[in-house]
Amino acid sequence: MKTNAFFPIFRLFLILLVIITFFLLFSGKPAHAHTTEEIPKDVIMVLQYLLDKVDTAPRDIDVGRLSPLPAFLDAEKSTDALYQTDDLMDMPAAFNMFRLKTDLDHIMSYTLNENIPSVFFWPSSLRVSGWTEMEGGKDQLNQLREASADPDGTFMVKGEEHMQITPDQHTGAYYVYDINKVISLFPHEEGRVLLVVSRQKGPSDVGLKGWVLGKDEDWTYLYTKDTGINVSGLGWAKTYMYDSFGITLYWQKDLSVPEVICGTFSGVNAGWANMNMVKPHHIFAGMTRVSRAFKYVLENPKLPASSELSATLA
Repeated sequence: MKTNAFFPIFRLFLILLVIITFFLLFSGKPAHAHTTEEIPKDVIMVLQYLLDKVDTAPRDIDVGRLSPLPAFLDAEKSTDALYQTDDLMDMPAAFNMFRLKTDLDHIMSYTLNENIPSVFFWPSSLRVSGWTEMEGGKDQLNQLREASADPDGTFMVKGEEHMQITPDQHTGAYYVYDINKVISLFPHEEGRVLLVVSRQKGPSDVGLKGWVLGKDEDWTYLYTKDTGINVSGLGWAKTYMYDSFGITLYWQKDLSVPEVICGTFSGVNAGWANMNMVKPHHIFAGMTRVSRAFKYVLENPKLPASSELSATLA
């Protein structure tokens, strides 16, 4: 009896050990301390509206309701503040903004080209991605790019996408999941906005072990088919991305000026045993990692013309 009674106690101890380890691993303070600011309520209401729409057929977005988003991008902000919310879609979320010294057509010609893999522009975050369903057929991306020739042109692409992301820097885990996605192009004031909204469709597959090889900036990763994480004593832990979303605006305020303001709102619920281990500063760190790579590629003077790159990869 004493021997049998030992196992429930040991199991409880093991669970507590895992919880404590995950807490220490994921819940530490950011390397650079930020002041925290709440994302304004009117912005949160628009974000909620977009996430509800992307999950609900026919996924039609009323762009007339979106003005608080570019207004937030244009508002003065503290350069040392972490803008966050802990309750949007029941998961922590954060905001990141940066600028690209190019125009919106340049961005669209690369990132909305069916022949150019998304990993080309998001090498630090994506291993594989691709549309699995697109309402109206895959020619919709061509029509979206063509609509950009008209300053007042509007167009919307709706569908689903399959994702496989790169290994997490802390645990080595990487995940595979599907998303609902809406892309909308519309005029705003004297410029144009490209809006990209995505929401994860249910929990991911169980996390698999991977490694970041060398410096993260080298974008070199090793992938295995082994379940678990690369943390001593916890290699067996089964982790998941339970939910996530991303909302990105690319706003060219003046069509005669080659500059685009990029703002991203992102939320993540991921962890072990249905416990979310992600904090807003983890999300912000991930977004800055992604934006650095994106900016490096799109502003690189050695980047081939989109037509040349598309023809090469077709």
